[in-house]
Parts: sequence; C-alpha cells; structure tokens
Amino acid sequence: KKRRSLDYVSCWFYKGAQYIKDTDNQLVFVATNSITQGQQVAILWQPILALNLEISFAYRSFKWSNKAKGSAGITCVIISLRNNCKKPKYIFDRERSISAKNINPYLVDADNVVIDRQRQPIAELPKIWGGNGPIDDGNLLLELHEKELFSKKFVRKIRGSEEYINGKDRYCLWIDDQDLSEAQAIPEIKNRIDKVRQFRANSKRKATIKLAERPHQFDSFRSAENNSLVIPLVSSERRPYIPIGFLDHNTVISNRAFAIYDPPIYLFAIISSAMHMLWVKSFGGKLKTDYSYSSDLCYNTFPVPKLMTAQKHQLEECTRAVIEAREQHPEKNLAQLYDPELMPDNLQRAHAELDSCVEQLYQQKPFTSDDERLACLLKLYSKMEKKVA
Repeated sequence: KKRRSLDYVSCWFYKGAQYIKDTDNQLVFVATNSITQGQQVAILWQPILALNLEISFAYRSFKWSNKAKGSAGITCVIISLRNNCKKPKYIFDRERSISAKNINPYLVDADNVVIDRQRQPIAELPKIWGGNGPIDDGNLLLELHEKELFSKKFVRKIRGSEEYINGKDRYCLWIDDQDLSEAQAIPEIKNRIDKVRQFRANSKRKATIKLAERPHQFDSFRSAENNSLVIPLVSSERRPYIPIGFLDHNTVISNRAFAIYDPPIYLFAIISSAMHMLWVKSFGGKLKTDYSYSSDLCYNTFPVPKLMTAQKHQLEECTRAVIEAREQHPEKNLAQLYDPELMPDNLQRAHAELDSCVEQLYQQKPFTSDDERLACLLKLYSKMEKKVA
C-alpha cells in the first residue's frame, strides 16, 4: 500500500533497490531532494531499509540547472545504495567529504530513524492547532476600509503567514452564537451571512455543506483567553529562523498559520531556536524552496527533554529578550527584522543567547556542528517515540 503511494521518481528508486538486493551490485540514483524530506521519507525508505540495504555515499542537496532558455533550477541529491557491508561510507556536502558510520535517509550520520507523522506531541508540549478557515467566498473577510462599516463588537483582526510576517492589516467578521440575532439585525452582515450559507450549501464537499448550518462563523471558532502563539505556515528559506510570536486574544489566526492558544512563555524559546529550525529544515516539507511548517512532522515530532523549573525560567528570560529586541525596531516588520542581510545586531545577539540556552537542554558540552545536533535530536526522538508507541 505504501509503495503505491510513491511518486514516479521514488517508484524507480525502489525498483532499483529491489534489483540489487542480495547482489554485489551498487545503485546510484539522482533525484530531487524531496526523497529525503517530509512525508515522502517514511513512505519510501521504510521498505528500502527492509531490503537490508544501506547508503554507501550521498551528495546532499545541490542546485542543478542547465543553459536551456527558461529552464528552472531544481534541488537534487545523489544517493548510492548497496547491500549492508563494512566498507567506508561518505557524505558529500558542498566542498566537504564526511566519513560516516551510517548514512540515514535524511543523509545524516546517525541511526536509521524515520520521522513519521504524529497526531500529538511526543514531548510535553501543548497542543498545536490549525488556524481558522473562512470558507466564505470572501464574505466573512473584510477589506481595511470595510471594517468601519460594522460594529467593533463583530470585527476582529485576522493574521495568517503573509499578514503576520509582513505587518499587514486585515479584518474579519467574528460572531459568537449568542450574538447572532444582534448581528443579523444589521442588514449588511445578514446579507453576507446569507451569501456564505448559499456558497457552502452549493459545495460538493460534505464537510462544507455541513458548515452551511452555521454560516456566521469560520470552519473552526478558536481563540485564546489571553494570547496565542502564531507559527507561519510558510516562511522564506533565506531566514535563519521562522518568525513566530504572540498575538492578543482579539486577533484571529487564519488557516494560513498554526496556533497554540494560551501557551507557556518558554515555548516561544523552544520553537524559535536554531535546534527547532534544524529539525524543520531536515524533516519538514518545502513549498518550492521555502519552509513549509507542519504540525504533524515539525511540531509534534520535535523531541524536547523534560524541563525543570529553573530551565523554564531561563527560557522565559530568553523569550523576553528576543521580543524586547524586536520592539526596539518598531519601524520594521518581521520580514525585515529576519532578513539575514538586515537583521539587527541586538536581535542576533538575543537569538544567539536563546540558541545557547536551548542547546544546553540537550547537552552541556557545546555542539560542534549541525550534524552533531541532528544526531542528538534523532537519538532522543527514537527514545521518546518508542515510549509514545
């Protein structure tokens, strides 16, 4: 069943793996780097590893382009498979050649751990939610000038990845069930609600048709009592960190971002850390070349050691330092603050302190490389995943 879910390229890779099984032959395959990222890894590599094969050498992601007019460069990997043996293994990363004890499906010198989707966090972290989807044909969302037409009681700010990162204002109608009669007494709101009902009722999806029963609301109706932690769904690959942050309880998080409602302050430090970014880069998916954050692959799978009270306090201090550093530049939005060429020095220092604090959760001795960090994370993931299973 899993093999039937493979894309065309992965099918050929698996075919080749079957062909060399129990032989002295070696397979070398050039493919897009998607076979070493995201959901595709669990689908492709579990059956390959079951054939008792190993990676003998691998070239990590590199851009491949040609001189053809209008051609687009793609990001590729080169992977060699062979039957298990005691011969040397090598990872090639740009100009570096790394001797490895084992090369796993993510092209890291670590055990053959495969990160599969998790519905709940494997660590002691609060639940993450997808944002609220309008499914409204544009009737619950408001342009900037339209918000003045309605009572403030029924209007809230709404933020998705685009609005949050680029500091754009957007608004929506947000109506509690108990206030529906009052809202419908306003002709323009009633007109919009009626249009949403008709739009949803005409859908071919059963779930959308069901939503026609409450046309005054988004597909979900979640908000915080105090504040929310917003995690953009998509963020530029150029940024050293995915910009996350706190929003007040009056701001709606759209389905173009993830939300953690009323989170502990220290969670910001964990999710904003270089350790977490490394996890996202290695195991999350990509939208073209940009980071595509996933609750099931990035957040729920992220291994975090059990935290002591003193450690939580240190993380809270780091959180406040980063937020204060941002606030010293009110003229800049997050896209500008996290541009690697424009990132202010004080924000860089605050993040460096935060990164150091988070790394000490995993080991006291400083890490020497991302490979070492990733090996540590994978080892902890393997232990925690077994306990969850």
